[in-house]
Amino acid sequence: MNDVWFDPFEMTFMARTVNPHGFGKATIGWVSIGPVYYWQFHAFQQLVKYKEKDTYFECKSDLLASRPFGLTESDFATEIYHAEATAYALWHGKWLASSLRADALVQIFSREQSDQVFPADVYFWDTLPGAGEQDRVAFNLMNGSDVRRYSLDEWGRSNKLGLLTSISDEGGIISTEIIPRDAGEYIELLNCSRNVMGSQVGG
Repeated sequence: MNDVWFDPFEMTFMARTVNPHGFGKATIGWVSIGPVYYWQFHAFQQLVKYKEKDTYFECKSDLLASRPFGLTESDFATEIYHAEATAYALWHGKWLASSLRADALVQIFSREQSDQVFPADVYFWDTLPGAGEQDRVAFNLMNGSDVRRYSLDEWGRSNKLGLLTSISDEGGIISTEIIPRDAGEYIELLNCSRNVMGSQVGG
């Protein structure tokens, strides 16, 4: 990982990633150097402002609610709904890292680098739709190079299911525009990490 920068809003390092031959454009942006931790997601829960959308899709009553997960604050954030993982990424001006990106990365990363970014005992929510209407894809990395995909209920949770964030912009620059993104069928974000933390620093 030669090109790395620190995102002070998500409090994580991002590594520049380049597609190998056959994966489209030369540069695919940046990916966090490991899964989101409990303390990062908990800070997001405390600071995010949002409203639930009117939708005919089923929605859980504990969506984005504070609840215990992970054994300690040093653990990866797990037991997270797909909608929550998506909202976390978008609140930071990013996307969920996808299994398609993982396919590309394992061809250029060393085994040690792949294991750091995609620990073998963790599954990750994907951006891809699953087999059913309310299913989403999750993926994991086996043996340092084998990306495996699974179709899961988007309201499923597991102590092995977490998330990674990524940026598609080649320069690694998050837009300075303070405009929260639409976070899918269930959530409308009313603030974002840049205006929350920027106002605290400015104040």
